[in-house]
Amino acid sequence: MNINSFIRHQSWKALGLILVLTTLTAGLFLPLKPGILDVAPQKLMGTNPQLKAYVYNVPQGWQARQLLLQSGPIQWLNQGEIQNENGQVSAGFAPNASQGDKAFNRLYTVFIRLENEQAQSNWISLPDAVWLDSSCNSGDTTAQLAAHSYTQDADWTTGFPHRPILNESIRNQFFHVPMWFAMMFLLLFSVVYAIRYLSKGRLDDDLRADALIRVALLAGIIGCVTGSAWARATWGSWWPRDPKLNGVALGMIMYFAYLLLRSTLKDPMQRARLSSVYGIFVFPLFIALIWIMPKLSSNTLHPGSGGTVGFKKYDLDDTLKLVFYPAVIGWILVYTWIAQLLYRINRIAQKSQNHDA
Repeated sequence: MNINSFIRHQSWKALGLILVLTTLTAGLFLPLKPGILDVAPQKLMGTNPQLKAYVYNVPQGWQARQLLLQSGPIQWLNQGEIQNENGQVSAGFAPNASQGDKAFNRLYTVFIRLENEQAQSNWISLPDAVWLDSSCNSGDTTAQLAAHSYTQDADWTTGFPHRPILNESIRNQFFHVPMWFAMMFLLLFSVVYAIRYLSKGRLDDDLRADALIRVALLAGIIGCVTGSAWARATWGSWWPRDPKLNGVALGMIMYFAYLLLRSTLKDPMQRARLSSVYGIFVFPLFIALIWIMPKLSSNTLHPGSGGTVGFKKYDLDDTLKLVFYPAVIGWILVYTWIAQLLYRINRIAQKSQNHDA
């Protein structure tokens, strides 16, 4: 089945709509698993310091029973009673010099052991959340703790993983990332149609390539908007200095220049020929700007670029995959449908112009 015969079938359109609607619903309403949002203070000072942790989405009936600080082999368990109140867990600590100077002036991960009425336990954590100052030496040698094990007696209910910093914004993975997959798919096939036009000279192929590029730009704009919102939530800036972001901006400008080129050419054959050549050559440049250059850069924030770890490595668990991959397929199908409709509109407009001429 070739491309043209495939797009004449209607079933893929229904599939695209079903996938998009299903993933939108699941992506927005499936809850996150429990986690730690933040702790205060982030620097523990003085003897017997108090630590407060802000927990999120802890199921009803579960209470914090232990608070633990760990850095490598060094661990400190909370001293005294733990307070549980309105999503806040607080407890005191009494670190001492029994572990030597290496126990202080370093970052610790915060662990919280949650327990339900059936005495089942689960642990949640926030990596490198607390700095333990040397002034915290209490001198209480009973605070020394042997190696502690982290047993998961029960699994949480189905939900998306709770990742530090990302928190609820992890849902943007179902919206921002599929936009770029759809954009790349549409741009790739615009190149296919551009090559077909140059080899066969049919204006229909040029119209299809043009429609694909225009809809790809729509996906790119939505991808930029959702990405900017994600950057603000995770990196603290709407548009941080990042090679991938700058490459995307430059690549989008090159494709907007394509639209400007088409608008200045009145002869259909000349417009189709120059547009096809431009579209073929700008695509590999776009790939280099958004994929190759960021991977070669050592100063990037994007996962999977430079020295950063990709989402697939630590964030894309099975629950996320069940929504993410259908979302990618669904958005590609829906945008392809939109491009098909735009092609038909442009074809009717061109026939009308030819008839008037």
